[in-house]
Amino acid sequence: MNAATPSVTSFRPTDLEKATAQERVQSGERVDLPEARVEVFNAVGTVALHATSGTAVTVTATAQGSDGSQLVFETDHDGSLGRFRVVFPDVDRIATPPELGRHSSSDLDLRHDGTFGDDHNRRRDDNGVRIGGGSGLQAWAAVEIGIPDGHHPLTHHRNQVELMDKVARINRYHVEQFASWVAALKAAQEDEGSVLDNSMIVYGAGLADGNAHTHHDLPTLIAGRGGNVIKPGRRVVYRRETPMCNLFLTMMDRMGVRMDHFGDATGHLNGLDLT
Repeated sequence: MNAATPSVTSFRPTDLEKATAQERVQSGERVDLPEARVEVFNAVGTVALHATSGTAVTVTATAQGSDGSQLVFETDHDGSLGRFRVVFPDVDRIATPPELGRHSSSDLDLRHDGTFGDDHNRRRDDNGVRIGGGSGLQAWAAVEIGIPDGHHPLTHHRNQVELMDKVARINRYHVEQFASWVAALKAAQEDEGSVLDNSMIVYGAGLADGNAHTHHDLPTLIAGRGGNVIKPGRRVVYRRETPMCNLFLTMMDRMGVRMDHFGDATGHLNGLDLT
């Protein structure tokens, strides 16, 4: 198919059968996703978040571009998981919205149902879709998502157990996503070990308690060996008043970036088994 002159292409029979089990949504129509976990797939377009009342996540998608009528919006529900998907026709190239800039492009394995990610069920064997620039399908979606319980407001939980439980669920989800990414880095091999072996990755937060805004006892995780300069798999406890920037200063030192000062650092960290 010529990406410069896109046209609507029929879905494969298996996709049509699957589509009949989905709920079609009109452009500009608001839908509620009351499930505990929600996924929104929009390969090309814009996403705006705002607070909303009620208990369900709300999604409103509006087709944009001269080819916007070729987009299909669908929802599906699987137990505790609710999905909203922007389904694009089978083309080789999709332009980006002018307001996002058209000076770069990337390839994406975009499935027939609008989902992407992982490396299974690819759209057309090993062929991806080129996204970017001004040529190709002129269609994208402007998606507005209403969040009933935003992460930041929830962290000001005032010690209410219900709100604290919701924060814990969000934190768990973030950690699960981080763990999945770290596992992918571990599986990616280089000449000398894995990508993870040759990385230093810091995961944590600037506050130990968002409700009280406490800046001590920060939960911080370091993944990777940094090219054999960090020994992982341990818990190291430092004095309460140790600045986080001491860690950053130490990491930069092991990367060959020599600095006497960084932020509020008071020196380098000991005990990480840096060589």
